[in-house]
Amino acid sequence: MTTARWEDLGVRVASALVLAAVGVLALWSGPIGFAALVAVVTGLMCWELLGLHGPRSEVTPRVTLVLGIGLALFFLTAPGLALSWIADGPILLLPVACVLAMSLAFSVRRGQALAFAAGLAVICAGGVLVGVFSRAPGLVLLVVLVVIATDVGGYFAGRLLGGPRVWPAVSPGKTWSGVIGGWGLAAAVALVADNWLALPRGIVVW
Repeated sequence: MTTARWEDLGVRVASALVLAAVGVLALWSGPIGFAALVAVVTGLMCWELLGLHGPRSEVTPRVTLVLGIGLALFFLTAPGLALSWIADGPILLLPVACVLAMSLAFSVRRGQALAFAAGLAVICAGGVLVGVFSRAPGLVLLVVLVVIATDVGGYFAGRLLGGPRVWPAVSPGKTWSGVIGGWGLAAAVALVADNWLALPRGIVVW
């Protein structure tokens, strides 16, 4: 029973190391490299949204839509490229994100309103993240550390303590102990990293 509890730990560690290496490379490569990574991840998240809501079309149109979303976000946010900085980032980001999210919503069979809202949130979050990175990379590093801490704290607290599930129909393995453990470790890491990184106060994105 104890061994079964940790049977996926090796896979999780291996995937985390790969993702960490990709993230470090993107951070090191500068604003354009980081914008490219965010565009790819945003496209993958939109692909997942299409799958969750049931795509109307086969794989090829899905690929076209996802590539379009990723490329549009990249050229909109990467400094010095195409639409970037022709006008203030937020002025361009919101209308373009609305068009892309609407395209995603029209491409699914069910839950169009939810797909639009989720797509809009994902695309805008990607654009804002690139904007933050161009002004204060330390803030992006803080976000990465907090996300990692949430995942690690949730995993170990949930496996060690167990207990009632949060929402079995959606995530059968997620427990309240894992949620609290993830939040607690994330808060601790944020407090330590905030002082260690000497992050700027009152930064305005773009």
